[in-house]
Amino acid sequence: MAVELLRRRRGIFLDRDGTLCENGAGYVGAVDKIVLRKGVRQAVAAMAGAGYMLFLVTNQSAVGRGFFPLGVAMACNRRLFELLGEESEFAAVCLSVGTPQLADPYRKPSPKFLWEMCAKYAMEPADCWVIGNSACDLEMAKNAVAKAIMICDCPKGPAFGNKPCQWTVPDLESAWAVISAVDGEDVARINCRSGGFAVASR
Repeated sequence: MAVELLRRRRGIFLDRDGTLCENGAGYVGAVDKIVLRKGVRQAVAAMAGAGYMLFLVTNQSAVGRGFFPLGVAMACNRRLFELLGEESEFAAVCLSVGTPQLADPYRKPSPKFLWEMCAKYAMEPADCWVIGNSACDLEMAKNAVAKAIMICDCPKGPAFGNKPCQWTVPDLESAWAVISAVDGEDVARINCRSGGFAVASR
């Protein structure tokens, strides 16, 4: 989608584990565990190239639980950005170390990070997207009144159960196709299902 179609400043809030990089087993607590999912580098570069502001928004409760220090989580983020490349610059990293037992006003599904970034960069939440692979990402978008796309490569549907999402796709490249279509001027409607998507133009 051409940059000129972005009439207002728009943001994309991206989850980390399971969305940008492989989730693996347990917590991602080492730099060598940061492995990009297929097509992620190309999709993120396309988002940045189209003029979207990019934000990493991640819950890292393992830090709050004492499994590893904050420095490890930050090093993992730096490795992620190295793998994404210079063409995929992020405006901010929004990281919460809260746990269900340790209250943190920024922990997803709280919309606090999103609202603060919108205020800082003069964006409207309704013009923003949240992309993630869990219920807390969907709920954060709902709480912020933003649009949500769920990443789910399971043929049986989202792993988080019966929480509905208008757009559910198998990977980040498909998520970018949705955003391009919905924010573009030449698309009348879009219909997404788990495992794929279809775009209907005027």
